[in-house]
Amino acid sequence: MDDTSLDSILDSLSRVPRLLVISDFDGTIAELQDDPETVPVNRDSVTALETLGGLPDTGAVILSGRDLATLRRLAGAGAAVDLVGSHGAESTGDTVAPTVEQRRRLDAVTELLEPLVDGCPGAAVEVKPLHRVLHTRRVPDREAGERLLRRAVELCPEGLHVSTGKCIVEFSAVSVDKGTWISGARERGGWDAIVFLGDDVTDENGFGVLGDGDLGIKVGDGPTAAGHRVADTDGVCAVLGRLAEARSAYLDR
Repeated sequence: MDDTSLDSILDSLSRVPRLLVISDFDGTIAELQDDPETVPVNRDSVTALETLGGLPDTGAVILSGRDLATLRRLAGAGAAVDLVGSHGAESTGDTVAPTVEQRRRLDAVTELLEPLVDGCPGAAVEVKPLHRVLHTRRVPDREAGERLLRRAVELCPEGLHVSTGKCIVEFSAVSVDKGTWISGARERGGWDAIVFLGDDVTDENGFGVLGDGDLGIKVGDGPTAAGHRVADTDGVCAVLGRLAEARSAYLDR
């Protein structure tokens, strides 16, 4: 971890010519809970992102593993915030549909997952346009949930990319991840610095592509490639609020 004060880094980043701020959704600006459809969203964090996205030469993005339609419904962010779903495979304004071959592969892994889920109460398979996701957060027996995740990883379905996260195994028909999306966004936007906040294993792909002038912030415990850490979603809110305030003051000077 970088020993430099996080506040001083945020103040420095607020003064770069072009700044992109990217936040994960679940566990970062929304609390984790068993029902994924009713997660409490920190509205102050969303407001700070909206403020940042409305400033000149500043971008604000929510980058999530959720499919884009669900992310749009739950985040409730205004037009100043770009929404990117499915780890970067779906962006605001884009219509994404699997090819015939991708659909065949996704349907095939669904057929493999459903018998596993049937034998484990609380487990579920989520269907997304380009992904299938096994969830075990609602499984009351944590050891049974972990065994189910391991069995899912061992399936090795043809032509699909497999990744793991908190209580999930995800099967993807595309090779896009948060790291490849962030790298592409840097090239497309010509950003001088990127701030990225996230809490899960899948966010490590994003932290891994950040450069010396960027800032990665890990939310919560666990090993990470991020240079800094905050404890929880309240810590994220404080970071985003501080950055929005400092950036606004710098651009208004």
